[in-house]
Order: sequence, then structure tokens, then C-alpha cells
Amino acid sequence: MLNILLAVLCATGVSQILKITDRHHMSVEPVFLINYAVASGTAFLQGDMSTLPVPGETLGTAFYVTAILLGFVFIGAFYIYRKTIAELGISLSATISRLSAGLPLLGSVLLFHENPLIRQILGMVLMFIAIPLASDKTDGSRRGGHNIWGFLLFLSFGINDFTLKVVRELWPDTSEGAFLFFVFLTSFLSALVLLVVKKQRIRANLILPGVLLGIINLGSSFFILKALMTLPAIVVYPVLAMGIIILGLVTGILFWKEKLTLGHGLFILIASGAVLLIS
Repeated sequence: MLNILLAVLCATGVSQILKITDRHHMSVEPVFLINYAVASGTAFLQGDMSTLPVPGETLGTAFYVTAILLGFVFIGAFYIYRKTIAELGISLSATISRLSAGLPLLGSVLLFHENPLIRQILGMVLMFIAIPLASDKTDGSRRGGHNIWGFLLFLSFGINDFTLKVVRELWPDTSEGAFLFFVFLTSFLSALVLLVVKKQRIRANLILPGVLLGIINLGSSFFILKALMTLPAIVVYPVLAMGIIILGLVTGILFWKEKLTLGHGLFILIASGAVLLIS
């Protein structure tokens, strides 16, 4: 459970830094570039590269293709997460991101034969029902655009989490750092291209948030992978989700003075109930 606790703290830290970059109108491309440089470099130093599969051998090529594709999804998810935090706040964004636990849980049941209970199936259904409630605005209006960002956040985080489960199942002997090195290297190269295309510059005030983001961003994925080594996905993802939802709610209200509408309250209540049913 220690790995899950550390993953919760790292994931919550990611949302706080993304909120800071939005609040202070920081250019995200330099921050993301530094973040992925730190994450990939740290993963390389930490990982055991001798555990990497050989390209051309059974599942060897698939390993590298998976890491590269996940790298693209990672950076896309970061842009979506920052946009959703700006639109809906940390409390709701953290909750939506963790509702995505339903996707890796469903995949684990269908592909890896983890057997859910009836209440866990009900929890998965509630997760999908809860998402539209997150579009409530504090002025009482509803805007379809917020539903779109919420859905994209749900989908991207679900893909990320399920891919980590697949990696643990197919390549259990590969060290976490070795796999994440290729993931974050791909994200770094993508961020570099975006930096050049958008003609952004790395300024001094962007270095610290970028470094901090890189460390905790790596930690979030690293500790999830570690947890999946010893616990089934139907335990890891719900407990992880509940922890992130609770911390996101607390930090959003206490630190960022976010106000919740009735719809938001119902959303968090249903989402929390769904996670409890699954756990």
C-alpha cells in the first residue's frame, strides 16, 4: 500500500503544479520540456537497462512501440489535464481523471481474467453515469465544451493506466525505470518539437516548476507500476482513485478556494460511491 500512497501524493502534486502554471499564465511548452527532460533522465539513471527486451524477439518490438505510443499519449494527457483544471478546477479534474480507473479495470477483467464482484461492475457503470455532472458551472449554466474536456481527460488517463497494467503483465521482468525512460523520452522529443514550432523560450521562472513536475510525474507512473507488481489492478486503481479524489477535493477547496455547485457535489458523491463499490 505504500506504493499506492506515494502514487497518490505524486499525482496530486502534478495537479497542483499544473494549476500554478495556469494561475500565473506560464507558457506550458518550456515547463513540459523541462519536466520530460528531468523525468527521462531520472528514469534512465534509475532503471536497469539490461532488463530491456531485445527488438525482434518475441514481444520485443511491441515493447518499444508501446513505450513510444504511450509517450505521445502522456504529453497529450498533460495538455488536456491543464485545460480541464483551468475550466473545472482541481477538485473536479482530479475526480474525472480517477474515474478513468474504470477503463483499466474493465481491461483487466476482459484480457487478464481478473474477476470482479457484482458491486464492482455496478461501480464501473456509476463512473460513466457521473461524468456529465462535472460540466456544471458555478453560475448554474452548462457548456458542452466542458463535457468534451472531461471526456478526453477520462479517456487519456484511462489509456495511460491500462497501458501500465499491460506492461506489467507482458514484461514483468523489465524495470520500471527502463520502460519509463523510453516513454518520457518520446514525450520530451514531442515537447521539443512543440517548443520550436510555437517559438517559445525557456525562462528562469519556468525551470523550478518544470523540474518539480518532472520528478513527481515520474514518481506517479513509477509507483503505480510498483504497486501493480504486488497487487491486482482491481485493488490498485480504486484505492489510488479514492486517494486522489479526496486530496484533490481538499486542496481545491483549501488552497484554491474553489466553489462547488450542487451538480459538482452530486458528481463527487456518485464518483466516490463508484470508487468505493469497486474497491
